[in-house]
Amino acid sequence: MIVRLLTAADRVAFRGLRARALAEDPASFGRTAEEEAGVERLRMEASLETPEPATFLLGAERDGVLLGICGTYQGQTAKTRHTAEIVSVYVAPEARGAGVGAALVTEALARLARAGIAVAKLSVAEESGAARRLYERLGFETYGREPAGYRWRGRDWTLLLMRRELLLPPS
Repeated sequence: MIVRLLTAADRVAFRGLRARALAEDPASFGRTAEEEAGVERLRMEASLETPEPATFLLGAERDGVLLGICGTYQGQTAKTRHTAEIVSVYVAPEARGAGVGAALVTEALARLARAGIAVAKLSVAEESGAARRLYERLGFETYGREPAGYRWRGRDWTLLLMRRELLLPPS
């Protein structure tokens, strides 16, 4: 398995895996598959052409097949540039249990730390036990809950807000 930065050449594979993620795991993403199908270009796709040190998309592939994705966004204001959010983490079911998710998030954290990011944040559906346990193993701690963070087709999902320190603040 290879974990690498995705580029513009990966757009079709990325969109295909992302569409699969939305269809198969609606509790884990803020958009529905139907909503996203109508979006010509996702905001996160800009990082396929011009990745930045703390805003990028990673992919995990085996034998040239994209099996997992993980994105990051750096905070955009003077007061939040020390943070980055980890988003769109997904591993295809046939690749789960093989360390793909851990490899993606570990690589994202290493790149963020090298970029000078002090705090990584993410949200995860409370019912997504495997994802939550992965993030806890990687040092994330829950700092809040957002009841009904997602609501769709008469169902609510509570989101856990998690964070992990990457760099110590200056003293």
